[in-house]
Amino acid sequence: MNRIEKRAMANAKLVALSGTKADLSAGQKSIDTTLYVIGEVTKGGTVKIFDKLTEQNRRAGLTNFDGNQLNRGSYAVLDGVCIEVATSTDQNIDGRGLDFKEDADAAIKAADFVFMSDTEIVADMPVNEAHNPNTTRSNDEKFRELSHLPVIESQKINEITFEFPQGMSPDTTDSKRHFVKISFRAFKTVTR
Repeated sequence: MNRIEKRAMANAKLVALSGTKADLSAGQKSIDTTLYVIGEVTKGGTVKIFDKLTEQNRRAGLTNFDGNQLNRGSYAVLDGVCIEVATSTDQNIDGRGLDFKEDADAAIKAADFVFMSDTEIVADMPVNEAHNPNTTRSNDEKFRELSHLPVIESQKINEITFEFPQGMSPDTTDSKRHFVKISFRAFKTVTR
């Protein structure tokens, strides 16, 4: 299915939310966008990506979510997810400005990626399913499709976790720190 067909399906889902929710006929339109968040996954166990981004505003270079939510009045239909990885030995960096093109550490690849919105599971898969650093033809190859086209609603709490297998954690030799960038390809509503 191409992007135009996906946009038509996304718009149909958004129109179905009309009335009390997203209303494309009442001053809103849908646009192509990529929602993203960057977080550190240096330790094993369960890592919650939004925990350090608790402010209710965007933090340029780290996320375009408002804290862990979409902007008031915005709705998004997700059609793909991509997990990119970067490593740094700089102990003062927060993930901004890193080049997310590396192959993931074995422990990160083995972890489970879970995205929840308002306590509902939106995506649950091994990181390896959404991590493809070896693309050569187009950016589309990086994204793992979300064929059920989930809708993320305005002002609902979103949570992203990385759950590492027991006893596994990324390699921290030479003070390595591991960062992930989770990107969601989406159709999002905005005010006209």
